[in-house]
Amino acid sequence: GLALAAIPEVCEKHVPDMAKLPGFLLALASDVEWEEEKEALRGAALTISELFSCQMTTYRDSRDQALCVDEAGARRCDEEEKYIQHTLLPSMRVLLKPSTRRASDATVVQVASLERLYKIFERC
Repeated sequence: GLALAAIPEVCEKHVPDMAKLPGFLLALASDVEWEEEKEALRGAALTISELFSCQMTTYRDSRDQALCVDEAGARRCDEEEKYIQHTLLPSMRVLLKPSTRRASDATVVQVASLERLYKIFERC
């Protein structure tokens, strides 16, 4: 029979939610069209991206007030924000290399550059 030997490491230090693993395996087996190479790669990539997707379970509103009313919810809010800020975003900054086409058609847009901001504020 078939066995899962490993899951891909898409982003260092980012471990997917293991509760999604059964759905991932089911999608690989049933949703990916393995007969044609291009479709197989596309389907596998979409399935892997779903496994590694990060959905916050809590969030803060625009006034920075936790929408989770209890202490445990506020703690979860803080943990998720720290994880995204200190793990995912730095990794994406280093690892995300859009194709020339994606970089030029506004699919991926650089909003700010910390280095440029430092240079601006050094002049002040």
